[in-house]
Amino acid sequence: MSQELLPAEIAKEQLTSQIDTYVAVRTHIKEHILPLLEEGRDYYEIKGKQSLGKPGAEKLAAFFNLTAAFEVDKETLALLGEQKGMLAYVCNLTRNGEPRGQGRGADTVARNQNDPNKAIKMCQKRAYVDAVIRATGLSDMFTQDIEDMALENVSKPT
Repeated sequence: MSQELLPAEIAKEQLTSQIDTYVAVRTHIKEHILPLLEEGRDYYEIKGKQSLGKPGAEKLAAFFNLTAAFEVDKETLALLGEQKGMLAYVCNLTRNGEPRGQGRGADTVARNQNDPNKAIKMCQKRAYVDAVIRATGLSDMFTQDIEDMALENVSKPT
């Protein structure tokens, strides 16, 4: 007589399989991908937390085959109200055309020496790093926005 699994047993097997896959992927990331990132270039140590920089985000995006597309973040701008010189962007990451993550970044022109191009790039960089951290599930390993930290809080590469 064949023994059929009950729906709860099937769900338990599926969950166990998903957890095993998750653990295997995280182990692979920690052992094989993160060692390829260089402290002082790809990430920085800030108050005991690793802050992901744009170069590190670009490497992670390449490892995970993620493609970025940017658009003006009208929702955030509307939420912030009419603030002179405020800019905001959304970064959407895809893999093979399928959505994989989204990040947001904002800044002001005044904070960037009144250089609109610099402010746009800063917003896009913040949105990109945010999206990569979210899409790769590495928020427990990385934070972002090193440029907002005082230099005395940033460790020197060893």
